[in-house]
Amino acid sequence: MPNITIEINSQQVDAMLSSLIRQGTNLTPALGEIGHSMVGLIDLLFINTETPDGAQWPELSPVTKKRRRDGSEKPLNDTGILKNSITSNVLNGASVEAGSNIKYAAMQNYGGKKSAFPHLWGDIPARQFLPTSQLPEAWGNDVIGIINRHIQRGLG
Repeated sequence: MPNITIEINSQQVDAMLSSLIRQGTNLTPALGEIGHSMVGLIDLLFINTETPDGAQWPELSPVTKKRRRDGSEKPLNDTGILKNSITSNVLNGASVEAGSNIKYAAMQNYGGKKSAFPHLWGDIPARQFLPTSQLPEAWGNDVIGIINRHIQRGLG
Protein backbone atom coordinates (compact mmCIF):
# COMPACT_ATOMS: atom_id res chain seq x y z
CA MET A 1 0.00 0.00 0.00
CA PRO A 2 1.39 3.45 -0.89
CA ASN A 3 2.27 5.70 2.03
CA ILE A 4 2.26 9.44 2.49
CA THR A 5 4.22 10.54 5.53
CA ILE A 6 4.00 14.01 7.03
CA GLU A 7 6.37 14.78 9.84
CA ILE A 8 5.69 17.72 12.09
CA ASN A 9 9.09 19.32 12.52
CA SER A 10 8.18 21.92 15.08
CA GLN A 11 10.28 22.86 18.07
CA GLN A 12 7.06 23.81 19.86
CA VAL A 13 5.47 20.39 19.28
CA ASP A 14 8.72 18.61 20.20
CA ALA A 15 8.99 20.60 23.44
CA MET A 16 5.36 19.93 24.31
CA LEU A 17 5.68 16.18 23.68
CA SER A 18 8.87 16.15 25.76
CA SER A 19 6.93 17.81 28.57
CA LEU A 20 4.31 15.06 28.42
CA ILE A 21 7.02 12.41 28.54
CA ARG A 22 8.71 14.10 31.53
CA GLN A 23 5.35 14.01 33.32
CA GLY A 24 5.35 10.27 32.79
CA THR A 25 2.30 10.62 30.59
CA ASN A 26 1.34 7.86 28.19
CA LEU A 27 1.34 9.55 24.76
CA THR A 28 -1.23 7.15 23.28
CA PRO A 29 -4.33 9.17 24.34
CA ALA A 30 -2.89 12.43 22.96
CA LEU A 31 -1.79 10.74 19.73
CA GLY A 32 -5.19 9.07 19.41
CA GLU A 33 -6.89 12.44 19.76
CA ILE A 34 -4.55 13.93 17.16
CA GLY A 35 -5.41 11.09 14.76
CA HIS A 36 -9.13 11.57 15.38
CA SER A 37 -8.73 15.28 14.65
CA MET A 38 -6.89 14.56 11.39
CA VAL A 39 -9.66 12.19 10.26
CA GLY A 40 -12.24 14.90 10.99
CA LEU A 41 -10.25 17.51 9.06
CA ILE A 42 -9.89 15.15 6.09
CA ASP A 43 -13.63 14.44 6.21
CA LEU A 44 -14.28 18.19 5.90
CA LEU A 45 -12.20 18.24 2.72
CA PHE A 46 -14.55 15.68 1.16
CA ILE A 47 -17.58 17.70 2.28
CA ASN A 48 -16.17 20.99 0.97
CA THR A 49 -14.43 19.40 -2.07
CA GLU A 50 -11.19 21.23 -1.34
CA THR A 51 -7.51 20.54 -0.78
CA PRO A 52 -5.83 20.84 2.64
CA ASP A 53 -4.68 24.31 1.52
CA GLY A 54 -8.24 25.41 0.69
CA ALA A 55 -8.16 25.22 -3.14
CA GLN A 56 -11.25 23.71 -4.76
CA TRP A 57 -10.94 20.25 -6.31
CA PRO A 58 -11.31 20.10 -10.10
CA GLU A 59 -14.88 19.52 -11.25
CA LEU A 60 -15.98 16.17 -12.59
CA SER A 61 -15.80 15.63 -16.33
CA PRO A 62 -19.12 15.56 -18.20
CA VAL A 63 -18.64 11.81 -18.81
CA THR A 64 -18.15 11.17 -15.10
CA LYS A 65 -21.18 13.28 -14.18
CA LYS A 66 -23.35 11.09 -16.44
CA ARG A 67 -22.03 7.91 -14.81
CA ARG A 68 -22.75 9.02 -11.23
CA ARG A 69 -24.99 6.72 -9.21
CA ASP A 70 -26.43 9.41 -6.98
CA GLY A 71 -26.58 12.32 -9.41
CA SER A 72 -24.17 14.31 -7.24
CA GLU A 73 -21.60 16.49 -8.94
CA LYS A 74 -19.27 16.45 -5.91
CA PRO A 75 -15.99 14.70 -6.72
CA LEU A 76 -15.03 11.66 -4.60
CA ASN A 77 -18.50 11.51 -3.02
CA ASP A 78 -20.32 9.02 -5.27
CA THR A 79 -20.11 5.83 -3.18
CA GLY A 80 -18.44 7.21 -0.06
CA ILE A 81 -16.01 4.28 -0.02
CA LEU A 82 -12.87 6.42 -0.13
CA LYS A 83 -14.18 9.04 2.29
CA ASN A 84 -15.29 6.37 4.76
CA SER A 85 -11.96 4.54 4.51
CA ILE A 86 -10.03 7.35 6.22
CA THR A 87 -8.84 6.13 9.61
CA SER A 88 -6.08 6.84 12.10
CA ASN A 89 -3.82 4.53 14.08
CA VAL A 90 -1.43 5.14 16.95
CA LEU A 91 1.82 3.29 16.26
CA ASN A 92 3.76 1.91 19.23
CA GLY A 93 2.57 4.80 21.41
CA ALA A 94 5.10 7.03 19.64
CA SER A 95 3.46 8.27 16.44
CA VAL A 96 0.12 8.49 14.70
CA GLU A 97 -0.90 7.96 11.09
CA ALA A 98 -4.05 8.94 9.23
CA GLY A 99 -4.98 7.81 5.75
CA SER A 100 -6.71 5.22 3.61
CA ASN A 101 -6.00 1.61 2.75
CA ILE A 102 -8.06 1.86 -0.45
CA LYS A 103 -5.99 0.90 -3.49
CA TYR A 104 -6.98 3.94 -5.57
CA ALA A 105 -6.53 6.55 -2.81
CA ALA A 106 -3.09 7.64 -4.04
CA MET A 107 -4.36 8.00 -7.62
CA GLN A 108 -7.16 10.28 -6.44
CA ASN A 109 -4.83 12.28 -4.20
CA TYR A 110 -2.06 12.76 -6.79
CA GLY A 111 -3.93 12.28 -10.07
CA GLY A 112 -2.79 10.25 -13.05
CA LYS A 113 -2.46 10.41 -16.81
CA LYS A 114 -3.89 7.76 -19.10
CA SER A 115 -0.55 7.74 -20.94
CA ALA A 116 1.21 6.58 -17.75
CA PHE A 117 -1.61 4.30 -16.59
CA PRO A 118 -3.17 2.69 -19.71
CA HIS A 119 -5.90 0.97 -17.68
CA LEU A 120 -7.51 4.37 -16.96
CA TRP A 121 -10.38 5.41 -19.22
CA GLY A 122 -9.16 9.02 -19.02
CA ASP A 123 -6.85 11.35 -17.13
CA ILE A 124 -7.64 11.72 -13.43
CA PRO A 125 -6.95 15.16 -11.97
CA ALA A 126 -5.44 15.32 -8.50
CA ARG A 127 -8.04 15.89 -5.81
CA GLN A 128 -5.77 16.15 -2.81
CA PHE A 129 -7.32 15.10 0.50
CA LEU A 130 -4.09 14.28 2.33
CA PRO A 131 -1.36 16.87 2.86
CA THR A 132 1.67 15.84 0.84
CA SER A 133 4.44 18.14 2.00
CA GLN A 134 3.56 20.18 5.05
CA LEU A 135 0.71 20.12 7.53
CA PRO A 136 -1.52 23.16 6.99
CA GLU A 137 -1.09 25.76 9.73
CA ALA A 138 -4.63 25.29 11.09
CA TRP A 139 -4.05 21.53 11.34
CA GLY A 140 -0.76 22.13 13.17
CA ASN A 141 -2.56 24.47 15.55
CA ASP A 142 -5.04 21.66 16.31
CA VAL A 143 -2.12 19.36 17.13
CA ILE A 144 -0.60 21.97 19.44
CA GLY A 145 -3.96 22.55 21.16
CA ILE A 146 -4.46 18.83 21.75
CA ILE A 147 -0.97 18.37 23.21
CA ASN A 148 -1.40 21.47 25.37
CA ARG A 149 -4.67 20.10 26.82
CA HIS A 150 -2.92 16.85 27.70
CA ILE A 151 -0.08 18.77 29.37
CA GLN A 152 -2.59 20.77 31.42
CA ARG A 153 -4.37 17.57 32.49
CA GLY A 154 -1.03 16.16 33.61
CA LEU A 155 -0.30 19.25 35.68
CA GLY A 156 -3.76 19.37 37.24
